[in-house]
Amino acid sequence: MDRLRWPLLLVSAFFAALFIAWQALSLVDFLYPVWHKALGIDETVRVFGPQNKNRHGFEHTTAEEHARLFAAIVKAVENGGRNLEDLKYRDADGKPIDRLLTRPEIVHLQDVARLVGGFQVFGWAWLLVFVAVAASLRRWPAPRPAVKKTLAYFAGFVALSIGAVLALGAKAVFYKVHTWVFPPGHRWFFYYQDSLMTTLMKAPVLFAGIAAEWLALTVALFLLLVAACGRLLPRGA
Repeated sequence: MDRLRWPLLLVSAFFAALFIAWQALSLVDFLYPVWHKALGIDETVRVFGPQNKNRHGFEHTTAEEHARLFAAIVKAVENGGRNLEDLKYRDADGKPIDRLLTRPEIVHLQDVARLVGGFQVFGWAWLLVFVAVAASLRRWPAPRPAVKKTLAYFAGFVALSIGAVLALGAKAVFYKVHTWVFPPGHRWFFYYQDSLMTTLMKAPVLFAGIAAEWLALTVALFLLLVAACGRLLPRGA
């Protein structure tokens, strides 16, 4: 059993870091204003806003309004998908123009909310496992594994995962994952001309940026947790 506790600590540290990184990024709306400027979302809105078949006037909205709408979607998704139907976009003077989301988009974001809710349970569970295993190692020390070798394996796993995604094609992987995680018959792909949500997020380009920042923060937090465990936990036998 002693041999399993350190590996379990490292695995739980990774999933705990993944969860903490998500929580931290959601608090700052995944740095949407930064991505908005970097990805030229203003230009995307100007081009596709007038082409939208379901809504009108979105091209008259501002960067600040886009950030407000994205933050409202993040908040709604984190809270079970409630109040999505109430989201309205406004012009530069603050005058409401129209509702942001169509019914299929609301259903999709509610599916996302359920997925995020499941991830919350998953994340809290692994965080508790990490704390419990760390506490047990502090109370009953066990021999440590070779940390450098373990981190090398971790780096190799991350590199292979990124390489596999790039080899298969990020877009193909993105679409395939969606077919796995969302219910059959529920739309998850929306053309820019049909969806202000897609336009607002410049999907899937924005998602690639969010995935990159999530991975980077996860790795940083994982290394921080491992370093903390190395300093605070006894060395064992």
